[in-house]
Amino acid sequence: MVLAIFATSIVVDVTDSALAGIIFIICVIVTFYYFNYLRKKRLRDFFQGRTLENIKLLENLIKSNTSKNRRSELEHLRLAHIELLEYFRKSVDPKYSFEYMELSLKIAEIKRLQKLPISVLKKSNAESIKEANKKRFMRRMKLGLIIVFLLHLFITIAKADHGGEGKFVVIPYKGGKPNNTVELTAKDSRAVVIFSGGGHGLFKWTPDHRDNTFPINVAVMNLHKKNISVLVPDWPYSLKIKHNNNQMYCGMRCSKETQERLLNVLDYAKKNYPGQPIWLVGHSNGTVTIEYFAKYLKKLNRLSDLKGAVSSGTTRETRIDVPELRVAFLHHSKDNCEFTSPSNAKQAFAMHKKWLGENATMTWVEGGHNGGKWDNRGKCVGGTHSYEFAEDEVTAKLEAIISQK
Repeated sequence: MVLAIFATSIVVDVTDSALAGIIFIICVIVTFYYFNYLRKKRLRDFFQGRTLENIKLLENLIKSNTSKNRRSELEHLRLAHIELLEYFRKSVDPKYSFEYMELSLKIAEIKRLQKLPISVLKKSNAESIKEANKKRFMRRMKLGLIIVFLLHLFITIAKADHGGEGKFVVIPYKGGKPNNTVELTAKDSRAVVIFSGGGHGLFKWTPDHRDNTFPINVAVMNLHKKNISVLVPDWPYSLKIKHNNNQMYCGMRCSKETQERLLNVLDYAKKNYPGQPIWLVGHSNGTVTIEYFAKYLKKLNRLSDLKGAVSSGTTRETRIDVPELRVAFLHHSKDNCEFTSPSNAKQAFAMHKKWLGENATMTWVEGGHNGGKWDNRGKCVGGTHSYEFAEDEVTAKLEAIISQK
């Protein structure tokens, strides 16, 4: 039980509560059956050991007894014990336990009547103690090895990559709540990505919750394995976009406050990764965020702070008409969201190609499919729209885009 609670306390930091609950239940069941097995094994070993001891005593009594009738009785008891021994080597049954106790009482009476020599008793007891200590040592060794194995297993699960744990950092904002941010610093970092997610844009980061299992988020955050550091800012308010009569209301995504907050994240990246190229990556509704931020940087004459932007799962309203900026489009060839269909992506790319020329590129994702757990939440949430089951392909293609000179 203690082991189960310990394992769950580790796993709960890296997985959702449902998975932690399942693992806890499994641990409790395994622990129960294991210790029940140990209890039965100890009982069996006890009866087996005592039966062996009695057999040895009976053999000594037979050798030392001169009465033929008594020797015959002792031999009968010895054979009965041998029969019991064979059974105890397989299992323990209550009826045999009572029979064992009955036989033991008979032997105790015989020993009393025969006045067994002290030397025989000492020898028998010494052998019995030695045998018991040996078995006890082996049991402890086995239990120790099992505990070490289980701890290793649970620590491996705890360290499993769910999009990367990263580091929890707080990026302040004047006069308001900060942007809680997850920072994944790559080994030998060669570039930095600032990511804006889709939907309502919220990640709900806390010091104890720094991972995410949503497909596109995993794909972007796994760039840290490719020597590309990643910053994923959370927001103190929703960035949800509303659509009404084919009109988009971008809400807080296009607000000045959001642009100022992103500028703070950009300054953090410049300070902590000096000289490294910085990329914006936005997915779905997040493409609207990077559109307005790029235009904001242009007004501030700070476009040179960016190397480029990736517009992933582009919405039909996205207009990154900033010729100085390199914009790479990334889209699933079978995206089934009505606002980000492949035909809309082709139109958006053609439009940006006219504005940006060679600075606009298009990359298609072919892998993955619908029908996963995220797809159940809607066509514009999971499935091909979020690159479900194609995370590795997306990570590789993002790396290729960022690595191009």
